[in-house]
Amino acid sequence: MRRRPRAALVVDDWDEDWTRLAWVMVRGAVTFVDDAAAHAAALALLRARYSQYRAMALDDPVEHPIIRLSPERVNFWRAA
Repeated sequence: MRRRPRAALVVDDWDEDWTRLAWVMVRGAVTFVDDAAAHAAALALLRARYSQYRAMALDDPVEHPIIRLSPERVNFWRAA
């Protein structure tokens, strides 16, 4: 990503009832959160939402970078 700073994020809504399937894709440029305070703040939000991350050593921004995706294009689909 550092060599080619572009990415896509896909989020899907799965259901056994296929008439309720849906997804959204966000594409755009990425930047790495290099500021230590911003990295720590993003990590705190992640840990507040997902308790599994609380025990993980993710505080080193070089080893475990936080990536910001700037949306340029959004596509979505839904079955119904």
